[in-house]
Amino acid sequence: MATLTVKPSNTLRIKTQRVKKAYLAKKEIKGTEKTGETESYTFKGSNNTSTKARKEKIATIIYKNIKGDLQKKQQQTTVAHIVEVLKKDSYTKGDCIDIPLILPKIEFTKLVSANFGDEVYMVVETENMANKRIKLSLKQAEKDCLVAKDSPIVLQQDGKKASVVETYVSRFTEQNKKNISNAEDFRNFAIDAVTLSPKEEKGQKKYREALNKTTDKKTKLFMVVDAEPANQNWLEVKYEEIFDNRPNFWYYGDGNWFELKDNSILEYNIYSSGKIEKNNIKKPKEVIYNYYDVKGNKHKLGQSKLVEVDKWKKKNVKTNPIERTFLLDARNLDKFSSKGVRYGIAKWSTSKKRYYINPDCFAGLIGAMIEEGIEDLGSTGFSDINGGPGNSSSHINGEAGDLRYLSTNKDGGQTYLQHSHFDYERQVKFNKALYKFGWGRKKKMLSENYERFIEEKEVLNPKTKKKEKVKVTKTTLLPHTQHYKTEKVRHYHHIHIFGFDFSKIKEV
Repeated sequence: MATLTVKPSNTLRIKTQRVKKAYLAKKEIKGTEKTGETESYTFKGSNNTSTKARKEKIATIIYKNIKGDLQKKQQQTTVAHIVEVLKKDSYTKGDCIDIPLILPKIEFTKLVSANFGDEVYMVVETENMANKRIKLSLKQAEKDCLVAKDSPIVLQQDGKKASVVETYVSRFTEQNKKNISNAEDFRNFAIDAVTLSPKEEKGQKKYREALNKTTDKKTKLFMVVDAEPANQNWLEVKYEEIFDNRPNFWYYGDGNWFELKDNSILEYNIYSSGKIEKNNIKKPKEVIYNYYDVKGNKHKLGQSKLVEVDKWKKKNVKTNPIERTFLLDARNLDKFSSKGVRYGIAKWSTSKKRYYINPDCFAGLIGAMIEEGIEDLGSTGFSDINGGPGNSSSHINGEAGDLRYLSTNKDGGQTYLQHSHFDYERQVKFNKALYKFGWGRKKKMLSENYERFIEEKEVLNPKTKKKEKVKVTKTTLLPHTQHYKTEKVRHYHHIHIFGFDFSKIKEV
């Protein structure tokens, strides 16, 4: 007898919704892919492209010409891709080339820490959850700091304040299909960019102050993922990573916490040995200077705001492409005296408000002043608030300044090399200290030769046969300087300090 086998015609297949992983990440470009589309370019004149160098030069010019239009159309290419299609040794007016268009290929790399104010991505890897809404938050771990323990911190999402970040699976793919070559790789991901700080300046200040009160200027956070539909129980979604029996917590527990660090303060440690160190901060808002004396004692010299400005190539000409640099108003930190450590700029004399100096250079100046206990320095300035030179040509980017010569009057007033109150001995020691802490190393500082009084002695006048007192002088140039004198530029009334060696400062 034949056996009858009956198979169900409607097999029930339940697809479990899963949250597989959740983490904070940085987005990294890992190459490019051609889209298959091209941008046509027509030459407007004759161009020599016979060598590799010429091809690269012409390609760079073409890229600059088409970059604006490509950005408007959300299209991309590179100089290298333009070089690739410059096959001929020359092109004349009317010749055309088809430039391949490209898209970047990206990946998200998990972070275990980030800086306050950084933009990061909240990433949730899922399965069977296409277009499902997900709520995300970062909460305070271990103990109160930014907020109370277990409370959500305030972030920014799409430029708006957010304690809870709401997104949905596939959103990133849908938004970036035309901009990223491998956008489909993230179809089952919920991804959203957030900024790790409140939007309002008041909130940012509160968080920064809280971070700075901690011994190591950082705090611990954990991530919460809520992928449940409204009013549903926890069995609806399976969370595959479990920490401490909390199914929807990530970065949770000892050894797992996410660390948020303060990145707003640039901190310098100046040592009596001449060594200078600083932390590695990309976008600092403020600067702190510390000094370590010969016994290793730390002295906090002070704190000041920084200004970020365009960098100058020379007077009235900015760098191309535009670069950025930082300056501080030296008046904010121009005096200190405590426990045997002291320095001071006693007098500023600058009609062009050239109070601004590069923070690296200022560390070197502070070190030199402390070395010799200089509290009576006079200055006619460094750069203006935009990093410009004022009425000078060389005082750009806060990297060059004019100091009055030291005086026995110790008042920071005008002093010439030829004045009787010029304090030669102190000036020599100060110049050596400036060099020790980085100044005048790349180029010698500017001064002038002058006749320095050595002594007064009696000599016999051969004509009158009488003894007369005469002054003995010696042509002198201060250490670590060069003689610089022109019809319009003189240095008998000030020393021009520049040539700072930035490699002197080590990042730690």
